[in-house]
Amino acid sequence: DVAALEAMDARWHLRAHKYRAELHRRAPVYADLACIHSYEGSWWSYSPAGPYYGGYQMDPSFEQSYGPDYVAVWGDADSWPAPMQTAAAYRATLAVGFSPWPSSAAACGLL
Repeated sequence: DVAALEAMDARWHLRAHKYRAELHRRAPVYADLACIHSYEGSWWSYSPAGPYYGGYQMDPSFEQSYGPDYVAVWGDADSWPAPMQTAAAYRATLAVGFSPWPSSAAACGLL
């Protein structure tokens, strides 16, 4: 049915527009997080000093606060896919800004 296909096409175009707008709104924060990551560990790193895990060196409290759904699936952040680590870091920035990474954020000019 052509009318149904046209309606579906219109819905998908509207959805794509909304996703592009949201990505455009989030892009500056993602760029800032990329800078922070460049001063932190690899995506699979572990530091016993904290302990800290993953590309944003998350401690267990951070993981539970901003990625409990990921902890339930993969355990500590060094086992999470990189996009999930970034999603948790993004959630943290919404809640507390860049304060979880004081040295890295300062090096990036964010604090």
